[in-house]
Amino acid sequence: MTIRPVREDELDAAARSASVAFVVPVEDCLKWFATSGVEHLRALDEGGVATAFLLYVPMGQFVLGGSLPMMGVAGVTVPPELRGRGRGRALMEDAIRAMYADGFVLSSLYPSTQTLYRAVGYEQCGAMFEHRVPRAEFIGLRAGSFDVRVVPAEDPSVRALYREFASRNNGYLDRGPYVWNRVAQHRGDKFECLGCYREDGTLAAYASLAQVRDGGEVLLKVRDFAYADGAGARAVLTLIDRFTTVSEAALLYGGPVLPILSLLPQEKFETRRVEYTMSRVVNVERALAERRYPAGLRASFALSVHDSLIAANNGTFALEIDDGRALVRRVAHAEASATMDVRSLAPLFMGWSSATTLLSVGAIGADGGALGAIDAAFAAGPSSLCDYF
Repeated sequence: MTIRPVREDELDAAARSASVAFVVPVEDCLKWFATSGVEHLRALDEGGVATAFLLYVPMGQFVLGGSLPMMGVAGVTVPPELRGRGRGRALMEDAIRAMYADGFVLSSLYPSTQTLYRAVGYEQCGAMFEHRVPRAEFIGLRAGSFDVRVVPAEDPSVRALYREFASRNNGYLDRGPYVWNRVAQHRGDKFECLGCYREDGTLAAYASLAQVRDGGEVLLKVRDFAYADGAGARAVLTLIDRFTTVSEAALLYGGPVLPILSLLPQEKFETRRVEYTMSRVVNVERALAERRYPAGLRASFALSVHDSLIAANNGTFALEIDDGRALVRRVAHAEASATMDVRSLAPLFMGWSSATTLLSVGAIGADGGALGAIDAAFAAGPSSLCDYF
C-alpha cells in the first residue's frame, strides 16, 4: 500500500466515499474537490485500486508570531465496505512521510475521531470558539472617521492586514488559496467583505459578514475580521452594527478570548467551543529551530523525542535559546532534560499545554529542575483557529 495522487477516473469514487462519511451530496463533494484543487487529492493504492482518500491543504500556521510550513489534512475517508482493516491509518502514515519529504514542519486537522490521529502522532493542540453577542450590544458604538466600502477578499490590502493580525494570534492559519476561497462563501453562506479605510487610503480594518437564517432566528455571522489597532478594532464593531438589520445576535469566531469583545459596553455574550483541532510535529529538528521563542528569554535544555514513523525525528535535541531564537543540535540521550513521544511534543510546541501539565498526566518524563525553563520557552498562549479547512 502506498499513497499517490487521485486519478481522474477515481473522482466519483472519492466523492462517494466523502458523501457517505460527511453526509453531503456527491455533487457537492465533486464541487469541493474542484474548488480545493484536484491535484491535492490523495489515494491509498492497493494493487492499482484506490481504497482510501484524503485532501492536502498546504499553508502555514503561526506559532508565537512566526509562520511555519504546515500541511492541513481534510476529507480523510474510507468507503464503508472497506473499513475496519487499517486503511485509514495506513493512508495517514504514508501521508506524514510524504509531508516530511516535501519539507513541511507541522500538520494540523479537525478530527472526526481522535483515536486514529493519535495513533499516528497527532494530539489535541487547539480549538475554535464561537462567541454569540446580542445585537443590542453593538448599537451606539462609535469609531474614528473611516471610509467604509466593499472590498473583495482577494484584495492585497485585505490579505496583508489578515496576515499581520493572524501573526498576533497563536495558532491562526497563514492562509493558502483553499482557506481564502472559503472566506467569501462557506457551507452555502455568502459573505460580503467591508473595509474601513483611513484618510490616507490605507486599510485599518475589515470584516466578512452574512445574515443567515438558523431555525426560527436570524443571525449575523462574522466569519472573518482583522484590524490594525484599537481604532480598527472599534471600527469592526461598528461594521457589525451597520451591517445587521434584523439579526438577533452576531457570531464571531476565534480563540476562547477575543480581545475585541472587551470593547463592548457590557459582557453579555456567550462563548462555546465549536471544535478541537489536532496537530503533529512532522520535522522535529526544523520545528524546534524555526519556531520563535519569547523575546528576552535565555534558556538551555534538551528534549528527547521518539517518533515511530519518521526515523530522523528520533533523538535528543539540545536547545540554546537567546532572545527569540534557538540553536538546535543533537546530543547524547543522557543529556535529556525531558523525554516524550512526538505526540506529546505537539501540545507543548503549540503552546497548548505546559511541560508541567504534561508531566502531571504522565505524557512526558522530565527533570523537575528543567520544567521552569521548558515552560517559559514554549509559552505562547492557547492555540486557536477561526477557519475551517
